[in-house]
Amino acid sequence: MHNKGALKEEDKIVSKNGMVYIHIPITWKNPELDRLLLFLKLLESLQKEDKKIFIHCIKNYRVSVFMYHYKKSVLKQKDVKLIAPKKFKPNRVWAKILQKKL
Repeated sequence: MHNKGALKEEDKIVSKNGMVYIHIPITWKNPELDRLLLFLKLLESLQKEDKKIFIHCIKNYRVSVFMYHYKKSVLKQKDVKLIAPKKFKPNRVWAKILQKKL
């Protein structure tokens, strides 16, 4: 995806530095539940292999919601709170994803 502020050729830069690059494109206006499920399965798999993982998005809004579900669904943590930048105000679509039971 070519979002404003995205690092051009991020995949090449990451790979050139000996890391594996996995891009899961998630549109802000129309996030797809299957992308969240893919993210959760991928993280669960990498966790089992004890891999170091760096996850990010441009403003850390999407990744905040996805990590909330990771902690709740995969790690089975109780009383999980959304940790997100102060400016993040979930719109109706993202609020619905936050409330989704997986």
